[in-house]
Amino acid sequence: TTIAGLMPLIIANNPDAQQTVPMAIAVAYGLIVSTFSTLIVLPVLLSLFNGIRRYAVKWKTGVMPTAEEIESSVKELDIDAQFAEGSEV
Repeated sequence: TTIAGLMPLIIANNPDAQQTVPMAIAVAYGLIVSTFSTLIVLPVLLSLFNGIRRYAVKWKTGVMPTAEEIESSVKELDIDAQFAEGSEV
């Protein structure tokens, strides 16, 4: 919605708005790039690095671990669940 809100300023032909058009373009471009990188690029990279880590563990131990055993956020959820139950880690 922010990018849509900047569109009237980006396409403005008013001579008074010509100073703010480059700023609006930069803000809209930054929002598009950051949204794309957060929703697409970052999850792909995390998945790729976790796959590499799984194969590194397999190479060292000879046993392929599950993705849940490698992913640190899943480990943190398990620790939080154990603390919630009252058992010690």
